[in-house]
Amino acid sequence: MDNTKYVDLINALRSDAQKNTFRMEWEGDKTPRGATINGTKIGWLKNRMIIGDGDGSLQLGTYIRAVEFGGGSERTHIIFISTDYEDVIPPPGGKVEKIIIEKGGRGGAGAK
Repeated sequence: MDNTKYVDLINALRSDAQKNTFRMEWEGDKTPRGATINGTKIGWLKNRMIIGDGDGSLQLGTYIRAVEFGGGSERTHIIFISTDYEDVIPPPGGKVEKIIIEKGGRGGAGAK
């Protein structure tokens, strides 16, 4: 998928200084119910933070929302995730892809 139209959002995530960037897309609620990061279910998304479900409210990473209630169904959501973890699983029926950040080129990142 071509993520070049989201380069500004991806560059903003780079400032979070976490190792990995992912694009997650799903249909339904604003929070990707059933999605996991490093084996922990995502409990909620709030103020750019991804919070784990359960006791302790573990912060799993940060996010930037690219699409909210979009698409023909008006139930499509897309977020870009920045996390130190490699294991990111989308909710049932959703998609996730790792974004490779290439340094250089007019002072910004390129996204693939």
